[in-house]
Order: sequence, then structure tokens, then C-alpha cells
Amino acid sequence: MKWLTKQTPVGVWVTQHDGSTITIGFEQEPNEELKEGIYKQVERIRDGKEIKEFGHWTAHMNNLQMLILASEIKNHPRFGQNTAYQVLYVGPHSIKITGPDRPNLVYNKAPEGTVLDFDKQVEQSVE
Repeated sequence: MKWLTKQTPVGVWVTQHDGSTITIGFEQEPNEELKEGIYKQVERIRDGKEIKEFGHWTAHMNNLQMLILASEIKNHPRFGQNTAYQVLYVGPHSIKITGPDRPNLVYNKAPEGTVLDFDKQVEQSVE
């Protein structure tokens, strides 16, 4: 249990779902005691179009709460609603998020240097 209480989704994660690539970044203020912050998500669908989402997250053990504050999906059904998810830390480089619109999705750590900048395209570092 002690290990679980120290876990956090902070970082940038990538998964594939129904032909789309979903990149989500959980941010947290340095030295923040609470496990909370903002998240940014970019879903690149089959035709290359990107759908962006921005919100607030909190986490405790396997519970993840996400609140959509902005979305490019018009009339998003979860906009402004605090939605509960289950997060499992399945390895040092993977997390599994389960809940509405996220059916058992396993996200892998994005390459080092991946940044979600809504003013630009999703950029990945070249090593």
C-alpha cells in the first residue's frame, strides 16, 4: 500500500485506440504535496485531424478524477463534470486508465522530451 500512495500519473503518455493516437500529459507544480494539476490531451484521429482537451486532475491511490475545462468537441457530455477513473500503475513505463471514454486503455511513457503545447503541434524530441 505504501508504494501505491506514492504513485502519480505525472508525465506524458501515449496510447492507440480505434485508429487514433492519444497523447495525454499530466502536469504538477514542483514540490506540490497534493497529487493534482492540469492535464492536456491531444487525440490525432485517422484523417490527421487533432482534437484537444484541457482540464484538471487529482489522484489518490488508484482513483483518478478528471475535470474537462476546455474541449474542441462541441457540447462534450463530460464538460465541467468531475469524472472518476481507475488508474493502475502496470509498470515503470505504463499506466492503465479505465472509465468513460477510456475503456481499459494502457498508456506508455512518451519518448523523453515529448511536450504538449497547444500553440504548436505535438512535438517529440529527436535523439
